[in-house]
Amino acid sequence: MKTDLGHLPPSKQAELEAVVSVLFEEFEGVVAQAKGTKKAQAKIGAIILYGSYARGGWVEDPVNGYFSDFDILVIVNHDALEDPALWSKAEDRFIHNGRFKTPVQFIVHTHGDVNNALRLGQYFFSDIKNEGIALYQRRGFTLAEPKELSDEEKQEIAKEHFEQWYPRAKYNFERMFKTALEDGQYLEAAFQLHQVTEKLYQCILLTHTNYMPKTHNLKFLRSQAERLVPALIPAWPRTTRLDRARFELLKRAYVEARYSKHYDISKEDLGWLGERVHQLLEQVSSST
Repeated sequence: MKTDLGHLPPSKQAELEAVVSVLFEEFEGVVAQAKGTKKAQAKIGAIILYGSYARGGWVEDPVNGYFSDFDILVIVNHDALEDPALWSKAEDRFIHNGRFKTPVQFIVHTHGDVNNALRLGQYFFSDIKNEGIALYQRRGFTLAEPKELSDEEKQEIAKEHFEQWYPRAKYNFERMFKTALEDGQYLEAAFQLHQVTEKLYQCILLTHTNYMPKTHNLKFLRSQAERLVPALIPAWPRTTRLDRARFELLKRAYVEARYSKHYDISKEDLGWLGERVHQLLEQVSSST
């Protein structure tokens, strides 16, 4: 794989070096607590930068509040290490440590799963192999040769994903979210709106890459979808604190709208969020 970061400014290269350090520190902490278990033998095979910072063309737009993420794939040798909970401290450090000026999003997969996906022609991973930059590779680490799918095969896969996910998102919005809002069931409306948004981003990711990460985190899904389809970015204004707070309310709704007695969302919040998700529905329909 490519290893050269020469197209990036020194400040970005330094940030990426720090990203690798954090991932290893948190990984080693997990392994240290796993003595006597299979996890104690776990290793990181590779840490790969993909997306706009690997290809070039990243965006930093402070006026509109949009910044491209560092997109990172961590490849491990043990499936227990795919559990997102094990990496929560690393996520917190990327968010709260002032050293990281660039948002960091990462996914974790086993070496076997990545190689199987490559052999099946899953082009999300094929693109990472072809365009990604290895920030770290364990000695002897290799990836399988990807199967090349024809344009017709890719179009058929994309069509199947769109036909599965978009109608479900639209149904959730038109029937379940709107009904809950009209009935004054604001917590249920928030949860249903989260489900609409999640399905729309899943639709984008699957139709464009034939891959969907195992997460309900809307901020992560949004960043991955907007990386593929920048036309989705205007759906979520992020210049004001209120804009960002309302998206955070939606992000939290998956768990808190169902289980937390402290979660609170107003009719006005839901009206604004509903307008944004309706715009997202229209953009996804025209972008797939």
